[in-house]
Amino acid sequence: MKYRNSFIAAAATIVLAVAVAIPVSASAEDTTTSITPSAGSDRITVETFDLEGNLLYTESIDSGSAVTLGDNSGSGGTSSASGCRKVTVHNEKETLLGKTAYWFNTWTRWCWNRADRIIYDVTTGFYLSDVDPFYYWRGLIVDNTYHFSWYSGYPKSGYRHEKQGHFENCIVKYGCISSSYPYNLLYSYSNGTFTWHTSD
Repeated sequence: MKYRNSFIAAAATIVLAVAVAIPVSASAEDTTTSITPSAGSDRITVETFDLEGNLLYTESIDSGSAVTLGDNSGSGGTSSASGCRKVTVHNEKETLLGKTAYWFNTWTRWCWNRADRIIYDVTTGFYLSDVDPFYYWRGLIVDNTYHFSWYSGYPKSGYRHEKQGHFENCIVKYGCISSSYPYNLLYSYSNGTFTWHTSD
């Protein structure tokens, strides 16, 4: 099945949504922080929003090394006793002309209890956005989600969410001329922290 521009539009940069931990409750959600690497630069823009999407503050930080769009990794979150958090990783593919070919977006929401070293109420998903008319979604080729022992002896102290998709760049006159395989990986931990990686 061919999916094109019918997906929800994403921001025009790679964004990582993180959150401030709050005590666990039935409807607990977090504020969202967007971490935006700048291609070829050592600067990262950090924007924090409230639950209604209102910008609370913005800061610019030095990453210590140049950032390459489409091949990034990092960590986030602050260790806390308990809470719930949703992290969304937005992975952009650009055309040879520097325009957006598509966004491959994956997310994980989890709750944790640091004293019990456990992650629970995990939900995951993905969506595509800003898909160029010449790029065709061919499906997931990697789709792994599972608990693991981040803390020795506690089999649900970590959670791994890994997805890789397949797109083809097709032109009517020439057929399909190339493929790309966007990859996102997120490790969630039972203290509310996480690490992530994206690549093409």
